[in-house]
Amino acid sequence: KISGVALTAVTQLVLWVLLAAAAIGAIQRANPDLFAQARQQQTAHAIASVHKESGDRAHRSDYCRAACDYVAAHLSQPIREQELADLLHITPEYFSRLFSRSMGITLTEYVHRAKLRQVARLVLDGGADLRTAADAVGIASTKYLSRLFRQYMGMSITEYKKIHNAPELTNEAPEDPFL
Repeated sequence: KISGVALTAVTQLVLWVLLAAAAIGAIQRANPDLFAQARQQQTAHAIASVHKESGDRAHRSDYCRAACDYVAAHLSQPIREQELADLLHITPEYFSRLFSRSMGITLTEYVHRAKLRQVARLVLDGGADLRTAADAVGIASTKYLSRLFRQYMGMSITEYKKIHNAPELTNEAPEDPFL
């Protein structure tokens, strides 16, 4: 139920909108060039916004590409957002948002996945033991490495090795999210 005061206010607002539309129509008919120029400016502004946005996207992907390259080159070291943000000359908060939006995961998760991918390669291809693999990716504790591996892979490193080294699976190993 609408009160009389609210109905009056709405009626007045509608009348003002109608008057404004009529006034704009009259001005447009009197000065068509002015309105055409305004439309051209709006169009140019819209196109510039699209170009800027796509340029920003390209810039964002450059940041993420540089961060991913850095992670790949420094797997054996601790990697922190602050460090990458400093290298890219952006704030850690901006880097965090940008990386998460562009990659769909956080930097920490990306680093964990990259390190675990390397561990899987070392264990399967190189026959490395857990301690050697942990050292190669800069993880000090084999217990922590085992926990991370189980968290991301859903199985222990020993189970992973058995599945991927099983003779009956040599031609068709199960799909591996890391390799």
